[in-house]
Amino acid sequence: MKIGDLGLAAIVDKTHVAHTILGTPEFMAPELYTETYTESVDIYSYGMCVLEMVTREVPYSECGSVVQIFHNVTRGVPPAALKRLKDPELRGFIERCIGQPRNRPSAAELLEDPFFDGVCSGDDDALADAATVVAGTPVPRPRSYVDDLDGLRLD
Repeated sequence: MKIGDLGLAAIVDKTHVAHTILGTPEFMAPELYTETYTESVDIYSYGMCVLEMVTREVPYSECGSVVQIFHNVTRGVPPAALKRLKDPELRGFIERCIGQPRNRPSAAELLEDPFFDGVCSGDDDALADAATVVAGTPVPRPRSYVDDLDGLRLD
């Protein structure tokens, strides 16, 4: 599975701090609204993606406007869909992803999360490949439609 952001990508400095406010409000971490954040915002967005996949509902769909989403996110009110999850392990995993920035796991730590225990039973290569990517050695990727866009100009 590949998850990507087709919005804004930023280069961050050695402190891993970036400055912008662009994104999809339902998936934006609260600190994005303060314009100072680290890569932990990606873990928050990943948690929201997991929530959407398991509930088949966009996070904060109970909100009637972007302003309501903003208020809920910045006040720490989780999406209503999270409260409806019956599986405590799944809910806990998502809560860890969308928790306070200093408490969010890194991508490497997520791979070690008990939530993933047994997910790839009989296929330990998948987790080994993911761990290799996190460690910095790229794993060859299959060809995708994006490869066909090489040289495309969007003027």
